[in-house]
Amino acid sequence: MIHSINSIGVLYNDTITAKNKIVDGTAVDILSCLGKSIEILKNNWHGIDAGKQIQKLVFAYNKMVEVRNHLDLICAGLTKILKGYEKMIITFDSKKEESYIRLRYEPLKILEDYYDSSDLIDINASVLESIKFINKAKSALDIFVTETNNFHNAVLSNWLEGPGRDQFEYRFNLFLKSLEKFKENFMNSSSDINTAFENYSDLH
Repeated sequence: MIHSINSIGVLYNDTITAKNKIVDGTAVDILSCLGKSIEILKNNWHGIDAGKQIQKLVFAYNKMVEVRNHLDLICAGLTKILKGYEKMIITFDSKKEESYIRLRYEPLKILEDYYDSSDLIDINASVLESIKFINKAKSALDIFVTETNNFHNAVLSNWLEGPGRDQFEYRFNLFLKSLEKFKENFMNSSSDINTAFENYSDLH
C-alpha cells in the first residue's frame, strides 16, 4: 500500500483551519446575511408575489446550508483518515504522542418553506435594507469560493497518494456541484428580488 504525504501535520492544520475559518466562519457569515435579508423581507413585504420571491431566497439559504454541511462532513472525514495515518506512525515510533483530534460532523438546520397566499399587496421602503445583506452575502461568497479552492489545492498538493485520497477527491467534487447549485439559485433569487424592488421604486 503506497502512502505519499509531504506532511500529515500540515494537512491536519489545513483541515482545522478550513473547519474554523470556512465552515464555521465564512459560510456562517453568508447564512447570517441571507437570514437577516429574509427576515427583513418577511416583515416588510406581503402578498402572493412576496411569498414566491422570499421562498426563492429561503431555497437559496437552504442550499447554502447544504454546501456548508457538505464541507463540514469533508473536514470531519479527513481528520478521521489522518487519525488512521497517525496510528501507523505511532506503530513505528512508540515515542510519538498522539495529538490529532478527530472533528465531529455538526450540521446546521435548514429553514422551513415560506408561504404567503394573501391577496393583499403590501411593500414598503424598508425592504431595500435587505439588499445590503444580499450584497454582503455575495461578497462573502466570493471569499468562500477562494478559500475552499485554496483548501482543496493545499490538500491535494500535500497528499499525493494513499488510502482515502480518492474518497476525498470524490466528496470534494460533489461539494463543488452543490456549491454551483447554490450560486445559481442565489444569483437568480437575488436578481428577481432586485427586479421586484425596481418595479416598486417605479410605482412610488
